Amino acid sequence: MNTYKDKQKTVALIIALFIFLGLTLMGLYNLTRTNLFYVNLVGLLINSFMLFVTTKTLYKKVV
Repeated sequence: MNTYKDKQKTVALIIALFIFLGLTLMGLYNLTRTNLFYVNLVGLLINSFMLFVTTKTLYKKVV
């Protein structure tokens, strides 16, 4: 049973890592491609919020 929980934590870590990398790359791409300041600002705010939610969920899964 302990091995099953360890596998669940590993899968949660991998999924969270993909989400984290995807959101980070999307934020960097939007920052470099768009010349509109407010579009970048809103994009970064949404990106930061999603990263916060992902980190919070990951922390609950692991701990």
